[in-house]
Amino acid sequence: MDFLVTQLSQFTRFFILWQGGMMVLDGSLSVGGLTALISYCGMFENASNSITHKVVEWFRNIERAGEFLDVLDRIPTVKDEGTQDFQDMSSVIEFKNVGFCYPSSPDVKIIEDISFKIPQGSSFGIVGTSGHGKSTIMKLFLRLYNRSEGDITVDGNLIEDLSLAKLHHQIGYVCQTPELFSGTIEENITYGLVDYSQEDFKEVCAVTEVSTFIEDEENFPKGY
Repeated sequence: MDFLVTQLSQFTRFFILWQGGMMVLDGSLSVGGLTALISYCGMFENASNSITHKVVEWFRNIERAGEFLDVLDRIPTVKDEGTQDFQDMSSVIEFKNVGFCYPSSPDVKIIEDISFKIPQGSSFGIVGTSGHGKSTIMKLFLRLYNRSEGDITVDGNLIEDLSLAKLHHQIGYVCQTPELFSGTIEENITYGLVDYSQEDFKEVCAVTEVSTFIEDEENFPKGY
């Protein structure tokens, strides 16, 4: 649409110059009148360009709103139907013969027959080349996807039987690509939490060592 408006504006300017020049030559229009006409034409062109840009942006926003509503209308494949409440992971996390295929590629196994146990208080690392399912294992534990085979249990309870909100409350997850939201540093760190204390917040910042640079007044004069 911008191209059409530009071409129309150029054609109109050329027509006014040509027709106005002919009228000046035959005496039916003064040079001052032609100058005023060209000036008015420029004012109209600016106004029409502004309106065109607004209309184009309006249609783009309608398209974006449609995409946003499509996301809201999606039916989650992972259902939060767990009724069993729990306050803490007090025993062990276990994967038993777990397999997984993405819904878009049901014939391609990303994970096949994975089994391991993580006792409470232990450290556990998963290593391997890119694309072999390391991040997918964590996504299955977070129930961002449903596993295709096997069982995943927390303290002997299937994760499907646990409240999804309570499960997520017990997990600290650091993404491969961090995202920062518009707001304060504290709002980003405590995103999703409503019942935390300043003591808990300061402790988390100290453990993760973010306080060492955030409390530097030269770089962060407003602090958290």
